Amino acid sequence: MEPLEADATTPSFCMLELSVHGDDVVYAFLYNGTRFFVTITAEKLEGEGELPYQLNSFREDIDDPDNMFLFEEWVLGALDDFIRQAAPTRTADASKINTLLEYLSPPTFNFCI
Repeated sequence: MEPLEADATTPSFCMLELSVHGDDVVYAFLYNGTRFFVTITAEKLEGEGELPYQLNSFREDIDDPDNMFLFEEWVLGALDDFIRQAAPTRTADASKINTLLEYLSPPTFNFCI
């Protein structure tokens, strides 16, 4: 992901799920109060090149902390522009209190790749 602007605070991030289901990898996370679900299916990754190979290497050992970190960077890097637009980082002076409803029902985006 791109570096933050000088006046921005650190974005909030929380992984909710990272699991393998057959040939699929499901990754769910919260970023700045916005929930993202990403489902990556091996058979939908077409063409020659690195993508199918990278997904298979992640799937084989998804519980390894180093592999998990690389997978997160792989997904977040691909969605970086959209994530920054859909869930911008608040500046330090923009304090806003979330209601319980906002916390439990955040805006949600679902990607099937």
